[in-house]
Amino acid sequence: MAAMAPETTTQRRMPAAERRAALLDVAERLFVDRGFSSVTIEDIAREAGITRPIVYRHFTALDGVYLACVQRARDDYAGELVQAIADAQGVHPREQLRLGADLFFRILERDPGRWRLLFGGGASLSGEYAEQLAGLRLGTIEAIGAALLQATVEAPPGRMEVTAHAVSGVGERLGFWWLDHPDVPREELVEHFVEITWAGVAPYAR
Repeated sequence: MAAMAPETTTQRRMPAAERRAALLDVAERLFVDRGFSSVTIEDIAREAGITRPIVYRHFTALDGVYLACVQRARDDYAGELVQAIADAQGVHPREQLRLGADLFFRILERDPGRWRLLFGGGASLSGEYAEQLAGLRLGTIEAIGAALLQATVEAPPGRMEVTAHAVSGVGERLGFWWLDHPDVPREELVEHFVEITWAGVAPYAR
């Protein structure tokens, strides 16, 4: 690892949290545009207008930068999902499923690159970084499972966990299909999703 170095007078000093956020903005853009395997710490430093040691002050490896980008995107998505679940309290479970799907595909429609970063799984991270990335993606599935449990009764043990994985898989594959068929309206895609996934939820809906 390169030795740590102070910021020069040509580099605007920032509080650590602000600098970290700015680096993640740059890194996320590079990962989206080029893909993980075509980005280096040097690229991030150059685009941010700083030296590599300053990047290393915040992240010990490129894998860590990528993981932090995914974590931030997931946190943003989770915040929207929590709000959507709260807004859907008291409505029919099928409508809850539709609202969740609409949010999922709205996120894709709004920022396809970031959606790929979050759901694409295209990066080959090593060791603990790979485990942490898998944990982040599992966390998204667990959030889906928790929402399904709230909307169902008397499901066999583990059924909603299995259903959450299936629902997540259907959503992701439909999302990638939609990227290749952008002429399909989001509302139509949402209805396809609901028709496919509702069968697994309907027998246990409240």
